[in-house]
Amino acid sequence: MGSKPYIVNSRNSNELLKNLQMDNEPILFEGIHCTYYLAHPSLKNRLKIVRTHNIEHHYYKHLENSESKYFKKYFFRIEAEKLKKHQRILKHANIIAAISPNDCSYFNKKFGNTIYVPAFHRNSKMANPDGKGKYILYHGNLSVPENYNAAKQLIENVFSKVKTPSIIAGNNPPKELVTLCNKHHNIELKSNLSTDEIHHLIKNAHINVLYTNQNTGIKLKLLNALYLGRFSIVNPLMVEGSGLESLCTISNDFQGIIHSIKHLMKKDYDDSVYHDKKIFLEDNFNNINSVKKLLEHIYK
Repeated sequence: MGSKPYIVNSRNSNELLKNLQMDNEPILFEGIHCTYYLAHPSLKNRLKIVRTHNIEHHYYKHLENSESKYFKKYFFRIEAEKLKKHQRILKHANIIAAISPNDCSYFNKKFGNTIYVPAFHRNSKMANPDGKGKYILYHGNLSVPENYNAAKQLIENVFSKVKTPSIIAGNNPPKELVTLCNKHHNIELKSNLSTDEIHHLIKNAHINVLYTNQNTGIKLKLLNALYLGRFSIVNPLMVEGSGLESLCTISNDFQGIIHSIKHLMKKDYDDSVYHDKKIFLEDNFNNINSVKKLLEHIYK
């Protein structure tokens, strides 16, 4: 199996190395996945930036804990161990560009030379859906154990306990989830939708409910919900250390989520809520500003 993590070893390419050696420009490694050549002697004098997406060995440990199938669980466990060892390669980076304040603090303590560059995303402007939506929404890739488990917990402990129409949306839901949704008249499962269809659901929901059992990196689906949708209810692990806490209703447990749903379903999404979100996101999660920040550190 080798000593390197699969996600790193699978990005080993002689052609890539030759391309990197063709000039003397700075190199941006997009994720620890791409750091196979970070310590290569021929790149010793180059300016090297690693954009981290997560503390990857923490993320894979969470994947192991969420997985029920033995062989997948074993793979995630071994990959987490290898990623923890491989992380030492980051000492060869001149700059580590962390994706969240939490990750920035972690990598800076380990290696120094770390800056916080917010997540890049596809949203260039905010949607402004007015009035009220008619349903609550949870969305995510339902073939991923973390998302499947989150959907299952929300159905059993929240959506089945309220009268509000609820939608679960995502790719490749397991049969167990289909069966579970069919037991409740107010819950609809929408599977294998296009990106545009998912965005349509986010925009038209009154509340996007986002729930996770792991605090890693930053969840792009939360950014999408904030840019495109009305209200967002999250659990603490979804936003902890993300910088997005002030834009969400944070509920500590399932009863808290139910209470927040009942409260927000009576509330209009008005211009004041929209403008507060807009100002914050434009100031803190603007793609152009993030690029400028990265370039300032590269060419200072």
